[in-house]
Amino acid sequence: MPGIVHHNAARVPDRFAPYRGLFCPEVAPSPEFVRWLSTITPARAPTVDIIATEGREHGPGHVPLLAVLAPPDIPRVPGPEQRQAMLASLPGGIDRVSGRQAPRSGGPRWSIECAHLRDLRGESTIDVADRLDLRDDQSRDGEGGSRRARRYVARGRQILARLGAWPWALADDGQLERDWWRSERYADALFVWHREAFCDAVNDALATVDALAAHPEWRVSPERWNEAESLYLRWLERVAAARASSAA
Repeated sequence: MPGIVHHNAARVPDRFAPYRGLFCPEVAPSPEFVRWLSTITPARAPTVDIIATEGREHGPGHVPLLAVLAPPDIPRVPGPEQRQAMLASLPGGIDRVSGRQAPRSGGPRWSIECAHLRDLRGESTIDVADRLDLRDDQSRDGEGGSRRARRYVARGRQILARLGAWPWALADDGQLERDWWRSERYADALFVWHREAFCDAVNDALATVDALAAHPEWRVSPERWNEAESLYLRWLERVAAARASSAA
């Protein structure tokens, strides 16, 4: 049964609405899609670390964290506390015994990795099964897929949905719509996350200039936030114009 759709997970402000299309990628789930998502991730944006990326804060194994849909013990405000809470909430990575679903304690981590491979990298369930060395030739379905891999993927989607990971968090069970990457609903959630992360990064940069004052304002200031939003809107306009020109 499909999960409950979180219709209010993202609301794009009216003045940004014309740029929704920028957040529908031009490629389907694939390695190129994963690279696109990694490339658009702003500095220090809140993310969920699905696949280890050599200690980097961001990389191809990270997906956006929709903090409003995350567990209550994960702070809503981006920063070190939020990141540490997210890392603590992730299932631990455990080496798998080749050819076996063991140790069982490693299942949750392998499951979220399988969901990432299936839904973002676009790999088939047979590809996923081969990565896990699942010996399930007798359980392959009539479409040539792997039932065991499907179970891993389904479990991973549920875990990622509970963690607030985009795109799975938009349904309680993590199920994705058909051609979901073309859907305005998923694009809106990504857009809102991107806008807030961009403005947070610009605000932090402007705060370092404010610190030159005798009595700097350390908190997020409306003036800095408005400046960040104006900059963001101007660059969206430039990108949209460039894409329209190249498509003409």
